[in-house]
Amino acid sequence: MRHWGDCTGTIIAPRYILTSLDCLVLAAEQLKAKIQFILRHVAVRTGTAYKTRNGIISPVSDFFVTNNTKAEVIEQIVILKLPRNVTNTEDAEPIKLGHWQPEVGASLSIAGQTRIVNGRDVPVNHYVIGKATITSFRGLNFAFCVRDMDQGATARDEGGPAYKAVKGEYVQVGMVRSIEWTVTANNHVLNKEQYLWIAPFCNFIKATTKGEARCKRIR
Repeated sequence: MRHWGDCTGTIIAPRYILTSLDCLVLAAEQLKAKIQFILRHVAVRTGTAYKTRNGIISPVSDFFVTNNTKAEVIEQIVILKLPRNVTNTEDAEPIKLGHWQPEVGASLSIAGQTRIVNGRDVPVNHYVIGKATITSFRGLNFAFCVRDMDQGATARDEGGPAYKAVKGEYVQVGMVRSIEWTVTANNHVLNKEQYLWIAPFCNFIKATTKGEARCKRIR
């Protein structure tokens, strides 16, 4: 997803993209503009595993932001509506969403732009799947924290999905809110990330997409 930078989002229905509002808030701060201005000018690139090349760019015809008074701005999501069905002409299918209660110690699959996965260096513009472990909630209402060595997404990849494997398929249960990573003395990368939890937004997602996107309860 592109505006004056890059973020990741997921296709949740043929014309709907789910991402983190924090991604667009950062762009608004950089341009000293209102978030509504950013949302009216954002574009979505689909049909490619890379952010910066290939694929098809689509404008956004409408946007929907949660109005959860219990959440901070950075704990909100945004749904972008596209003027056309992006799953008809491209090799893309909507992701399944899961209504799941995060648990400390649970292992999730993290998809996004990354520097190192499974202890192996990869080009930073590669979209890969690694792993990360839930470590805490830190008192956040709608987010959980993950941490792992040589795994996870890189900085500025807000909106990237966190998956839970359910009966052999990936179900999205969270998305990147913020990322920190450091290189250790022995040249490993330690990722510390915060992920929004999908479950509190399931009713909003269903209503906004008129039932095209729904969350399935999983364990």
